[in-house]
Amino acid sequence: MEVKNIKANPEIILRDDLEEAAVLFNPENSKTFGLNRTGLVIWRNLDGKHSTSQIADEVTNQCAEIPEDLENHIKSFTDALVENGLAGYIL
Repeated sequence: MEVKNIKANPEIILRDDLEEAAVLFNPENSKTFGLNRTGLVIWRNLDGKHSTSQIADEVTNQCAEIPEDLENHIKSFTDALVENGLAGYIL
């Protein structure tokens, strides 16, 4: 099975000047997507170069209360980003 990395949609606007949260704004459809601290760490690593396991390492280093199945959580989160046009898979 080929592993695909994910890259954030460059058109998405990130507003991260909030204390414990951030907001993504998609100007194409005017939809917003809220991020907690963990989501923000993941978002910042969606450069198309980081694998899910590398992103999991970053989350582990920067966040508290990490679930055992972190990579599955990251996969679910990034799938939601892709479904909402906020990110996409690259080969």
